[in-house]
Amino acid sequence: MTSFVQPEFSVNHGGIARAQAAYQYVTGLGPRLNSARGLASLLLAGGFAAFVTVADQMIDTWADGHLLVAWVVLWTVLFTSMALFANSAGSLTKRLAKALQIWSNRLAQDRADAHLLLTAQSDPRVMADLRAAISRAENMEMPLSAHEKRRIAALSAKRERAVEKARADSDRLMWAAAQHDPRLMAELQEAMRRAEAV
Repeated sequence: MTSFVQPEFSVNHGGIARAQAAYQYVTGLGPRLNSARGLASLLLAGGFAAFVTVADQMIDTWADGHLLVAWVVLWTVLFTSMALFANSAGSLTKRLAKALQIWSNRLAQDRADAHLLLTAQSDPRVMADLRAAISRAENMEMPLSAHEKRRIAALSAKRERAVEKARADSDRLMWAAAQHDPRLMAELQEAMRRAEAV
């Protein structure tokens, strides 16, 4: 008589499953720690650890007979520090998160402005759109914040410097080419005479 044995083995390895769960947990910590509550808890834990360390150092210097009193003092310091630092840690992290958000928004805006200016320097259509938008803003006399006015002035100054540099480079290249081509030199001299006559 023949019998077949069909053992059922698990297709998942237990160690790999635990490692994947641990990895997912660790990667999920990032968004939780990025919130204001996560930062507040980290600051609270830091202040708490500092107070506990100081209390532990003080307790170590006491004699062994006062061990129960030392533990009571340690836990009193522990809970008092938690109560004292909870609100200040929360408000500090909210201010810190707001300042970081403002800074990152300003950095992103500056990066976008630089990219727009670089694009406008290489594409005349974008430069024309940018000039039209600036002239519309100047004509509309719409209320702008001081930061927006500084950004517009900086963009205009950068644009003017880029135009002047491009014009100077073009003139330099034209002059270098005219020195090797007599017809081009004659045309340039004629253009200069016409410009002086006007």
